[in-house]
Amino acid sequence: MSIGLAILLVLAALIPLTSSRTAGADEGLSIEGVSAPDDKTIEIDFDRALDEGLRQYVEANANAVRPFIHVDGGTDGQPDAALNGADLQALGAEVFTVDTPEQDTLRIVLPATTTLTAGGEYELWLDGAGSTFDELRIRAADGSALAGDETARFGFAGTGAAAGLATVESVQPLTSRLVRVTFAQSILAGMPSRTYTTNPSRITVGGVAATYVEKVPGSDSRVFDVYLNADLAAGQQHTLTLLGNPTGTQVNAALRTSAGRVDPVALVGGATTFSGSGQPHANGLHSVEVSDDRRQLTVTFDHKIAELATLPTWRPNATGARPVLETPRTGTTGDSLTADELATILDISGTVADADADPSGTPGEPSDLSGELRHTAAYFADRRTIVVSLAEGSVFRRGSEGAVTLLAGSVTDVAGVTNAAAETLEFTAPTAGLPDRGPDYDPRDRDYLTVDEDASTTFTHYDYTFAQNTPVPNYRVDAANVSDRVVEEEVDAIVVENKYIKATFTPDYGARLLSLIYKPTGHDLLYANPVGTPYGHGNNSPFYANWLMVWGGIAPTFSEAEHGKYWFLPWDYEITETDDQVTITMTKTDTINHRQDGRFRYGATGIEIEVGYTVYKDRPVVDMDVSLHNPNGVAKEYEYWTLTTLGPGAELHDGSPTMEHLTPLEKVRRDSAYTWMADVERRVNPDAPANSEAGRELYFDNMRYLSRWQTGSQTGGIAYGLELPANPQGDWWGAVNHENEAGVVRVSDNDTTRGMKFWTWGFNSSFDTNPYSKGSSARPYVEPWGGVSDRFFLPDVLGPGETKSWTETFLPTQDLYSITNANEHGAAVVAFGGDGTVSGHVFPTDLGRDAVFRASLVDAATGEVLTREVFRSDEYESAKLTADAGDATTVRLVLERVSGGRQELLTAEESR
Repeated sequence: MSIGLAILLVLAALIPLTSSRTAGADEGLSIEGVSAPDDKTIEIDFDRALDEGLRQYVEANANAVRPFIHVDGGTDGQPDAALNGADLQALGAEVFTVDTPEQDTLRIVLPATTTLTAGGEYELWLDGAGSTFDELRIRAADGSALAGDETARFGFAGTGAAAGLATVESVQPLTSRLVRVTFAQSILAGMPSRTYTTNPSRITVGGVAATYVEKVPGSDSRVFDVYLNADLAAGQQHTLTLLGNPTGTQVNAALRTSAGRVDPVALVGGATTFSGSGQPHANGLHSVEVSDDRRQLTVTFDHKIAELATLPTWRPNATGARPVLETPRTGTTGDSLTADELATILDISGTVADADADPSGTPGEPSDLSGELRHTAAYFADRRTIVVSLAEGSVFRRGSEGAVTLLAGSVTDVAGVTNAAAETLEFTAPTAGLPDRGPDYDPRDRDYLTVDEDASTTFTHYDYTFAQNTPVPNYRVDAANVSDRVVEEEVDAIVVENKYIKATFTPDYGARLLSLIYKPTGHDLLYANPVGTPYGHGNNSPFYANWLMVWGGIAPTFSEAEHGKYWFLPWDYEITETDDQVTITMTKTDTINHRQDGRFRYGATGIEIEVGYTVYKDRPVVDMDVSLHNPNGVAKEYEYWTLTTLGPGAELHDGSPTMEHLTPLEKVRRDSAYTWMADVERRVNPDAPANSEAGRELYFDNMRYLSRWQTGSQTGGIAYGLELPANPQGDWWGAVNHENEAGVVRVSDNDTTRGMKFWTWGFNSSFDTNPYSKGSSARPYVEPWGGVSDRFFLPDVLGPGETKSWTETFLPTQDLYSITNANEHGAAVVAFGGDGTVSGHVFPTDLGRDAVFRASLVDAATGEVLTREVFRSDEYESAKLTADAGDATTVRLVLERVSGGRQELLTAEESR
């Protein structure tokens, strides 16, 4: 070999291989650098914003990422000796997300026994221990992941800057009742959030008590706004008095920084003196904006609203104004307002047009819009923001102008100040055309039907292993068998689509209908858990399998109560297809005899269950045909319940805080454990002992709304519907999302499925629980159940050789704020107005182009037709009728199909 060739080969070996990626291509999330801002803190800076799921995972689980982060460079015998290459979990360090505008940093706080040395040379790297960083969920907001399973080593230097305990850097008065407190350090824990009620107050300014505390977003947890319950004198010197634990005297709840916690009873030091503001505190309108689709108007106030001063409280046996409630951690608000209620707060003027026409050109003069709004005209997106919705089918005209007036004396903010004067802000609507509403929907398509038998879906959940040596292998999971790792389990699925819906079924995981998308809007009718977690473990578990992990959707549960025996097991199934329908029939025989105690006592009944889900070519419904057969020569006790997790009008993993239970029920009986329900509902029998059967009967008014499942620290619970089979309009129930009036309804013969159970996690838990919280399964959905017995742990009986069968139909509703009656053909609401009118809204399930309907409002006593209208169905809008009620005390809406031969489809009757 020549010397020249040898040199070339050596040089070639020294040149790194080029990437197969295009030069300059984005290679995904990467680490930009590592630094130490003080002697107790290390920060990992990434090149882009981190995924919200990763941020939630880190916040909820101490071991989300710290087992995979290593730091080396410590010196034996020195305060940094523990930094010897071990992972952060072994070290006892903690990892926090950093709330800056960039959202691109993880912060490591070293344990009390470990301190960085000034000028020390350290290295930090990540090692996935055999798992890729994508598998470990170390991802960016744009979906990219940290590449590979081990990073390079990043050097950084120790600093001589000592971490400091919490001190105040400045206090800035914003108004006479609002000050902005900035700390010199990031506050890792201990600062109160939202409504502040500690008494006596441990946060005062100039002797005035705090009423509300809110972290300023993007401030790295250093800046907090503090509202006061009285005015501070302008120009005078005032002092912030902040005790180390603002909510009590416990050491472990005091203000914490990287340096540790302050003395809980000592004053927090620093620059706490300031001069009072000359700006009087007042609440008014901050901004008004029309949405891009011109269907909604967002009204933002100067400060968060505590009460609607012109409306009475909804709480029974209480006085005062209506509160606007929010959850303590996330500040979620679920209150909604009818058009009449909104009119006591805001006057709105503008120019609207028919959405189908959407004309351009000169929009004309604005006019009062009170009659152009939905029945549920507005909802609070948060305590500062009201979203107002035009009636379905209407939009603001392109480029049109309008105005919103806040009426004097209508709102009271969190500082206790009610707006003294009216205030008006003007707005201008966008000029662009209307965007598509359903990305996978084309109204011009003809009816079609497809089935994908080889689909799959992903269930993201905490990893677990089954307990060994149990009577039923691969059945029980104990708490010790649940890891800190979140995994993505691929589950075989069957996807059936027609023009209007997309339904996803998982026979291999509890025979469930997991997702039901209404394609004209792109929203799901159901809810599925974004991150599942096993919970409810132990021999005393409320669940038959000694554990549960919520996924969601619609599922059959039998032969025991509380999710039954087969909620996570594969079922046998077969698919039957014709040109007009697809049926997936799933079957199981009750052979498991894992547990028999005072509650779970039915044993292996041998009952055979068959559940057939059917999707049709031309309708947006799914039928669920349930058949139970007892092949034994003796009668068998059992329970059957259909579980539903509902979240209509949203993405599959989201639920609206405005959700309302829709049901013909007027009364429920609370479970004895949930005494708080008597604080939010009127008792049917107030003279009966409170926890007796009669004493637990409640009217079902406020608890229809998910946002009212709360009082104090108690929020979740169980209630059972009463007298459902006795109601002539009682063969349905469901839920509606008042953000967009999208709903879902279950229709069935409730003489057969006579039981109805309500469960929610409660408003606060539903929306404040971090979905990555291991062992905590509270999520934002409503969970009504339908069963063949009146309540859990009360059996039905199948005689020898007996078969019991029924059909449950699940269907979407649009543009209905409530329901008077529903069946497989649609849903309708009838209501009397205070002005002597009666109205009816109806949404049919036959959405075909050729379907023609007639709706009538009829005096039920005389048969007189008050009004009548012929219409074609609409995927988004209900048909609406209004008439003078005259002397009618009961009015019936009658829906008929007139195309293809007249057929009565649905009636709905209301009395006054």
